[in-house]
Amino acid sequence: MPVFIAIYCVLIGMTCRLHSSERHRKRYAFVKTLTSLCFIGIAVYAGVISGGSQLFFYLLPGFWFALAGDYLLGLAHAERNYKGLKFLLGAAAFMFAHIAFYLAFCAEFSFNVKELILPALFPAITLIIIRGDDFSLGKMKVPGLMYSFFVALLCSKGVSLFLSEGISGGTAMVLAGGMLFLISDIVLLFMYFHVSSPKKVLGVINLATYYLAMGFLALSILAL
Repeated sequence: MPVFIAIYCVLIGMTCRLHSSERHRKRYAFVKTLTSLCFIGIAVYAGVISGGSQLFFYLLPGFWFALAGDYLLGLAHAERNYKGLKFLLGAAAFMFAHIAFYLAFCAEFSFNVKELILPALFPAITLIIIRGDDFSLGKMKVPGLMYSFFVALLCSKGVSLFLSEGISGGTAMVLAGGMLFLISDIVLLFMYFHVSSPKKVLGVINLATYYLAMGFLALSILAL
């Protein structure tokens, strides 16, 4: 496991560096995909160590959806096209990833209707954020508002588990993973659709929080 995590950290650094590189922009999608394969590797390793726990099999589809989203958004970034089909498909893949992760934890731990409160509120919060002239979403506005509901699901489940199951390494990892995933998506909104955002800085924050989230979710297999 330490070797996997070390390789993962190196690849995260490379992905962050390439994100803002004009010279190596076309290599970004490839390196990002390698980085994402690494978190799947960590999840598989954790699944093997845990004896093939049910949670591993429940979570696995979410990791594959995230990998697909990473590849598609990587292509969109390389082409500087943040309102085209590849970006939309990448966002859809991430939406399915959020749903898959949420359902995985619901299969392992009981559903609580209170978990839908934050997702229900989040589209309204997003609409308030983007209503000014500083944002330019165009045709991505409606899909973005739909996506904002699902992006809050995992974070809400993390809070629910932390409160209902008590404080433990596993519940802390799910909570951290859900919160960091949500932060990553909020940063992505500013990075690609705010007209005057510091894109290089936000790119590093977006990738770092996202890959930390995926790492925590993968390691939670060992702790729950």
